[in-house]
Amino acid sequence: MKSLSLLCALGLLTAAASPAFAAPVVVTGHRTIVDEDGRLTRIVSFRDLDITTTDGERRLMRRVSNAVGFVCTPAGTFMVESACRNYAWRGVRPQLATALAQARTNPTLASAMLSTLTISAPPS
Repeated sequence: MKSLSLLCALGLLTAAASPAFAAPVVVTGHRTIVDEDGRLTRIVSFRDLDITTTDGERRLMRRVSNAVGFVCTPAGTFMVESACRNYAWRGVRPQLATALAQARTNPTLASAMLSTLTISAPPS
């Protein structure tokens, strides 16, 4: 009986941790900081997204795109802003690739391992 209760509790814990059973999140906060190199940086959480789905991946890409725009908007001229966006995308692409690869390989473990991306503007 005791092992059956433990097994049921473990099953419920696993189900609650999976993205399909996660409670919907209405507002996603972003933290903006200036890092030790003087770069404007935005932390983007995707803990509430199921990035194993096309919709979840699209939402994540939209969040990243918005964060890139945010950290690069104060850059000034079009050329400076464009260079900033390229820099920010080069920095976040490997993070995106890792998150998406982990989600495709092991969705349950991936959501526990990586749930934020860091987008940074070039140093001032």
